[in-house]
Amino acid sequence: MIEICLTNLGKYNEGELIYSRLVLPATTEEIQTAYDEIGVADGTMYEEAFISDYETDINGLSISEYASLDDLNELAEELENFDEYELEAFGAMLDAGLDTDEALQKVQDNEYRLYDGCYSMAEVAEMYADETGLLYSMPDELRMYFDFEAYGRDMEINGHFIETDSGYIEIFN
Repeated sequence: MIEICLTNLGKYNEGELIYSRLVLPATTEEIQTAYDEIGVADGTMYEEAFISDYETDINGLSISEYASLDDLNELAEELENFDEYELEAFGAMLDAGLDTDEALQKVQDNEYRLYDGCYSMAEVAEMYADETGLLYSMPDELRMYFDFEAYGRDMEINGHFIETDSGYIEIFN
């Protein structure tokens, strides 16, 4: 969810705060209504608006005052189609320093993996080993001596892992 305060820049510079709250994604009509509410419309003396405040439940998402409303609306439309894991991955990627476009592309291209329920790299290593069959060729008697903690540490050193509320996310290059 993204909600912004669209604010009349001219009135703001004159010392008056006139804004309209807008939940994104919004229709063309809703956007036009917000512009009308703040007095920024065709043929008036106030022609510029900015984003004076915003709220979002997406970790890592920051919105600048002069962000393009069209771009934000498109982003909100894309995010609306994401499931909760995709939103979590997107937010984690933003927190890790990826820009919005790069994080969006990685999620859309499925260039990440969620290790749901893993709260340590040892658990990540164990899940990875189990799902890939890494240790299947090893006799059962030896498998129990495998050091998942050390393997997880190596995975973290050689990969790009981000800890989230539901586990770890690995971002592929």
